[in-house]
Amino acid sequence: MSDNFKPTIWRLQAHFNTQGLVEALQHPDAGIRKRAAAALRALGVHQAIPALEAALDIEDDPEARSNMVSALATLKQEQERHQTLPSQDLPLIKHEPTEAEKLIDQLKASRDVDEIITIIQKLGALRDKIAVEPLIILFNNATSPIKIRLEAAQALLQLESAPIEVALLGALQSPEWQARRNAAAILGQLKATWAIEPLSRALSDPNNQVRRMAYAALKFIGTKEATQALNAVKKRRTQQMNKPAPTNKPQYAPNDETQKIEWPKRMRQSLAPTKPLDPDVVDKHERQQRDQDQNKDE
Repeated sequence: MSDNFKPTIWRLQAHFNTQGLVEALQHPDAGIRKRAAAALRALGVHQAIPALEAALDIEDDPEARSNMVSALATLKQEQERHQTLPSQDLPLIKHEPTEAEKLIDQLKASRDVDEIITIIQKLGALRDKIAVEPLIILFNNATSPIKIRLEAAQALLQLESAPIEVALLGALQSPEWQARRNAAAILGQLKATWAIEPLSRALSDPNNQVRRMAYAALKFIGTKEATQALNAVKKRRTQQMNKPAPTNKPQYAPNDETQKIEWPKRMRQSLAPTKPLDPDVVDKHERQQRDQDQNKDE
């Protein structure tokens, strides 16, 4: 087995590939050896006891040794149980792949971004833990499109199996502004290019400190997509600043009978409310007017 080849343990287990699991016990990666021993134990393959004993003799990783010891103990009990059963030909049981396994196979085969995103969303909704390993591999693949990595992160949150970097996405959606601010800061420090979209949304956060931290994070990430997000925010702010201030004058419809009339200044003054006139003053004014009329007649 090549040192660079890493077998997919969950797939070997799902397809009952015991030979592949036995070969994985000799892999240079201790994590793979540990998971292979656990898979053999879960499948109850007591025929793998000699291979496990041989691997245990040369194993130096404590966790891998622990898994091998546990697997041997379980498989030896399984072997004894089979030896006590009467000999008979047992029918072969054909393994039918689960819905999650079918989706994972589609995920591996697809090259269409939209189709991959749809498959990831379905895997997240199923909440089947078998999807955790392929989703983490997909998320950690820096060559994957940002949309795919972000969708994988969302699915891992649904599966409650998110690595620490993905857990920051959940913190960025926290109701506590301090958690959102801290998550934005760490994502920026990690230069998490997959998180550009949620960081862009954080630029509209109701809390000013979260907005400032998201802005700083995107600036530090510095990719083309991050720069575009920052420029979009600057453009929106400029448009808001240049927008004319609203007037308080009432708006009237063109044919409205109550349309406002602009009276001349002198008429506006004459229409202004006045105090009631004194009756004596009115009588005096009328006498003067009659006297003037009589003089004109003479």
